Amino acid sequence: WSARRHGVPYIVMPHGGYNVQARGRRYRRKLLWRPVERHYLERALAVHVFFENETRDAAEVAPKARWLIAPTGFDMPVDRWDGGTGGYLAWLRRYDNRNKGLDLLVHAMGQLPAQDRLPLRLHGRRSEDSPEDVAKLAHASGLADVVTVGGQIGEDEKRDFFRRAAAYVHPSRWESHSLGLVEALAYGIPSVVSVFCVIAPELRAANAAVIVEPTPDGIAQGLSTLLRRPQEYSDRAIRFVQTSLAWNVITDHYLRQIERLRNGK
Repeated sequence: WSARRHGVPYIVMPHGGYNVQARGRRYRRKLLWRPVERHYLERALAVHVFFENETRDAAEVAPKARWLIAPTGFDMPVDRWDGGTGGYLAWLRRYDNRNKGLDLLVHAMGQLPAQDRLPLRLHGRRSEDSPEDVAKLAHASGLADVVTVGGQIGEDEKRDFFRRAAAYVHPSRWESHSLGLVEALAYGIPSVVSVFCVIAPELRAANAAVIVEPTPDGIAQGLSTLLRRPQEYSDRAIRFVQTSLAWNVITDHYLRQIERLRNGK
């Protein structure tokens, strides 16, 4: 409102807040607020989304909004995946069972064939849920000896955690643009990714990850497929980040869009 009052153009960056699955959380409250949201979005210079497929869901809230499409860029890490010497499956972010699909991931571990049932290690911060909530879920599923749930880790420990993982799993029921996932891809970790992550169509087109339905069976099948030929996915994941998420490519595209928007095009 302050920007509007002073005649300053503004850009809205919703971070996936208008995703159709995300809108189902606290639905009634959001429905009451929607007319205000629509006005706010349609008066903006643009709504900044990370990938073009996000515009479909956001347009249901604000059909007349203008779009600025650019993912967050990423600098390639110095370290690389070492082939999975740690022998574990990895997940890293924040604990939110419903959003991040952690309940689905735990149940998927119980469906993996014995030869593919590597230990699962999770690290992250408390959010809607806590590490203890996920640990209880694993215990109730008879998987306490397979699933290890930890808290946040520092940068040095994170580098080692990524570098030595056999695979990375991202089973979210919805996801805007997870930097945890992008970091795993940049390391070259073979990854299983939910079809409801907005980056999934890009990864599928590049064959840079195994894309699955976020169900226990879908995740388990995806892991079994991935573990048959991990090096192929590792190489393509690194190439994807280098060519699609490099800062110079993204910044040039972003600035060209800004110029067109400011010129009313």
